[in-house]
Amino acid sequence: MIVGAVAVSGASYFAGVEVKTKEVQPQLEKLEKVKTEVKKIETVDSLSSQLVSSILVAGEVKNISDKSVVLISASGAENLEISLEENANIILFQENKAISGTLSDIKVGDYLNVNLKVLSNGDIQGTTVKVIPKSENEGAR
Repeated sequence: MIVGAVAVSGASYFAGVEVKTKEVQPQLEKLEKVKTEVKKIETVDSLSSQLVSSILVAGEVKNISDKSVVLISASGAENLEISLEENANIILFQENKAISGTLSDIKVGDYLNVNLKVLSNGDIQGTTVKVIPKSENEGAR
């Protein structure tokens, strides 16, 4: 009889643990999401630090608007829209000379190196754009 009582007692204990686990699981999932968001915030804080002067991205121009460019990766699998600072430095390379340019000098299909800064809200902003001549970017594609 004692063995039966222990077995029933043990079974009800494990059933209680299972019920508690089901109740706690959604809270644990929420906690994991919060941890992920905190990590993202910490990453943005690190990248928007004054210690990180810029980040370099490179790709082919897929689209241009009045204040941004969309770059596509060499594989074509990724796009990145980059808003440009109002006073972004645009540099064109022509005949082995670097000359100052404007956003209107950039064309779809051009290959760009863009220095970015990460803003405190997590947005990225282009600060310097270098238009790489086709002869120099062939290996990058």
